Amino acid sequence: MKNIFLAILCIGTLFVSSCSSSSDSSSTPSANGTIDLTINLKNPTLVSERQRLYVGLYKENNFEATVSKPLESTAEQTINIRNIPNGTFTLKIEAKQGSNVKSTIYTQPVEITDQNQAVQIDANLASFQRINSGLFKQCANCHDINIASENGNLALNEKVAYNNLVNIDAKNAPIKRVEPYKTAESFLIKVVKKENLPFDHQFEVLAPEQLKMLEIWIDEGALNN
Repeated sequence: MKNIFLAILCIGTLFVSSCSSSSDSSSTPSANGTIDLTINLKNPTLVSERQRLYVGLYKENNFEATVSKPLESTAEQTINIRNIPNGTFTLKIEAKQGSNVKSTIYTQPVEITDQNQAVQIDANLASFQRINSGLFKQCANCHDINIASENGNLALNEKVAYNNLVNIDAKNAPIKRVEPYKTAESFLIKVVKKENLPFDHQFEVLAPEQLKMLEIWIDEGALNN
């Protein structure tokens, strides 16, 4: 009888210890952080009526944002994001049509800790990053590096587009493909605007805001931004 009593007592002790341990574990809050974003958008009107701007935080190799919030098409705004798991993220500002990302406007690595932090972002909607990830991604269907010889020797794949355009002589005209600050004299603009050239691209890929985005990018110096 004594042995049975001791056995029951041991089982009870183990059960209480296990429950206590489980309770302590579940009551320990996970480490989360808060980030306050002050976002300054340059050229905020360069968004089509069908698209919306979003700011999102992405973990490495994840195509879905851990957290995403819509932005307004205004020059300056403040966004507060709470309860973000601690860790390293890539902050992105993107233009989406429905759930589809049409272009990436801005990227920045951020480290989330359990401390509140403030981040200021200056994002240009006429940045080369946006043009490269959106418009030129479409253009690369024909202007691919593997078939560039068939299309004016111009490859517009993401990693080579900038170096193949800016201050590079055009193959079919005595001007530069893109000459910084000289939109009207850049061969790229003449092609997409059909200025007496046999290269009709305008109705294939360009919406009005895309053409405006290219012109502003060149006007502002055709930076690799």
